[in-house]
Amino acid sequence: MVIKIKIVPIRPRDIEICVFLQKWRYATAGQLAKQFNLSKAGMSANLRKLCKGRYIKHELILHNYPGVYRCLTQGRELADTGLAPVHKVNERTMKHTLAIVEVAIHLENEGAELISEQEMRARKLYRDFVAKRKKRVHRPDIIAHFPENNTIAVEVELSRKNQNELHKILKWYADQPQYSEIRYYVPTAAAIARIERHAAGFNGVKVFLLP
Repeated sequence: MVIKIKIVPIRPRDIEICVFLQKWRYATAGQLAKQFNLSKAGMSANLRKLCKGRYIKHELILHNYPGVYRCLTQGRELADTGLAPVHKVNERTMKHTLAIVEVAIHLENEGAELISEQEMRARKLYRDFVAKRKKRVHRPDIIAHFPENNTIAVEVELSRKNQNELHKILKWYADQPQYSEIRYYVPTAAAIARIERHAAGFNGVKVFLLP
């Protein structure tokens, strides 16, 4: 089968969109409109053009949830980030990934320079925490560098973590001098209270509602 690719004009913003999608894996049209300060209609037109040119793909993954956009091969080449391709949107982690994107947009508006988990994996930045029982790697969801030379580790928690696991992660962070603050973003006031209770013996831990 021959796939016809429509040639579309590429502008600087199109490249920026592809870079953003590669950095954060994928995003909704609303999030992209917010990130690039465009109306939803304007961003939707931009995204339709990139879909026609097969730079990006729109996918509906969860029922009653916004569709997401991710880069295809041409979009990855356009972005030229060297980051790993996203071949498939994992429906189990989609809500968490989109919450991370929302926090990332919020932090950039605060003036932070951000490193995504995609970039951490590619650059092998910072030491990893390995939970002994589960043998899995833990990294911050985001590392945020602020102009005042503050480096913050950001955790986005949508579901309740096991108390022992949370304690191990907080204890690990306590031994990491590169972080001046650990920020948790959570969906409810009850989650704020729970993490603040567990973090009472640790310095520099702050908890916020998701933006």
